Amino acid sequence: MTPPACWLEIAVPAHVEAVEAVSEILSRVGYNGIAVEVPLEAGRGPDHTVKAYLIDDADAFAKVSDVRDALGHLQAFGLGPIGELVARQIDDKDWLEGWKADFVPIRIGAFLVRPTWSKAAASDAIELVLDPGMAFGTGLHPTTQQCLEALSTLPLEGKSVLDVGTGSGILAIAALRCRRRQHRLAGAAADRPPPRGAAHQWRHAARRGHQRTRGDRDARGVRTRSPVRSRSHAARRLGRARPPSLVHRFFVARDTLRADRVTLTGPQARQIATVLRLRPGDEIVLVADGAEAVVALEGVRPTSVTAVVRERGFTPGEPTVALTLALPVLRGDHDEEIVEAVAQLGVSRIVPFTSARSVVRTLSEAKRSRWERIAREAAETARGGRVPSIETARAWNDVFGELPAPVFVAYEGESRIRLRDVLAQSTRALSLVIGPEGGIEEGEIALARQHGAVTVSLGGRNLRSETAAIVAVALVMDRLQ
Repeated sequence: MTPPACWLEIAVPAHVEAVEAVSEILSRVGYNGIAVEVPLEAGRGPDHTVKAYLIDDADAFAKVSDVRDALGHLQAFGLGPIGELVARQIDDKDWLEGWKADFVPIRIGAFLVRPTWSKAAASDAIELVLDPGMAFGTGLHPTTQQCLEALSTLPLEGKSVLDVGTGSGILAIAALRCRRRQHRLAGAAADRPPPRGAAHQWRHAARRGHQRTRGDRDARGVRTRSPVRSRSHAARRLGRARPPSLVHRFFVARDTLRADRVTLTGPQARQIATVLRLRPGDEIVLVADGAEAVVALEGVRPTSVTAVVRERGFTPGEPTVALTLALPVLRGDHDEEIVEAVAQLGVSRIVPFTSARSVVRTLSEAKRSRWERIAREAAETARGGRVPSIETARAWNDVFGELPAPVFVAYEGESRIRLRDVLAQSTRALSLVIGPEGGIEEGEIALARQHGAVTVSLGGRNLRSETAAIVAVALVMDRLQ
């Protein structure tokens, strides 16, 4: 395939503690991977630079916005400093190969960590071959390096090592290879030595799944039964692998849950196989319109995942009120923050609109698709049973025909009626309208009242649109659930 002629380079300065997390985010949009520029001397600030290259097409702006959002959320984890994302157009060249030159092998203790395309070698080192951007754990993070240095000196012969929170599995791989090396250097035989004596025979026969017999014994005095794998060959599962609250959830079409066997394709299959790295036997939850099913994976491939249904039920804790939110199209990504928050809170529908004081006058199809994706992911995060629908944008004059009654308009000019005072416990459906950055004109309020809407106050403070939307939805859900 011939690479496209137009490219966009996005570069993010990051402290060494944040490099792997930033690399994972950039690898979501990077064309065949990412590159990391390592400083000559380690510093305390964002001294590394993580770069990704993507096709400069119609989707590039949305992808960069996604990366920027993810980097903003990353700051909450308390990693090292992360600098501002810088995007620039670059001349065409063979970036598919050129970026690899920036990722150099790293020597850490007894280990040499190198990507698959590097031919670097050291006769006294244990090689760990891992490509960047595939998963967390490529040897750049200080804690990973400290663990590798510790493994270089610890006696591992006959010991078990648990790699908790594994990503690429670099520590587990390093421990295994280090133990094999120690075993080889100690001159131990590759196979277990033959047993010496009858008592030794009986002990090993019991471990291997043989049983004693009082008659018809063979020359060794044991009779073979169905093999039973010992703990050294297969880990035993004690109940469910993880609590239900930690099982990954995916929204699917309603028809998907009708059969006892299901097939997932597209982005969901890729996420299961390549991002989450789930395996046959693992369980996930499929959700559709309040119904859900626990399924066990059978076949896992990036193009197709098959599973069998084990349990069926309904999503607990779903809101008892169907709330429609009329949301103004805001500039930047402020409206996307609202979509994420209200989807977690449980709104049923989101109806975008523009009005006289709106700064942004249209909602592109690309941005609407982003809203749908954000709403789905937020509902999955909140372990909800439904994804709010995202309607097409409408003008103020037309929006009230799409809103179920009663309709409440948050209006800064209202001082007598508070939202919390008009919410009847028996209400099962209602609509909220939030104004744009510039507020709502008096003529628009008059039109809303002609359609039967009621203006309400959210308190004595003047709130931004994104704050008002989240506060209003949270108040409704708290009072009516």
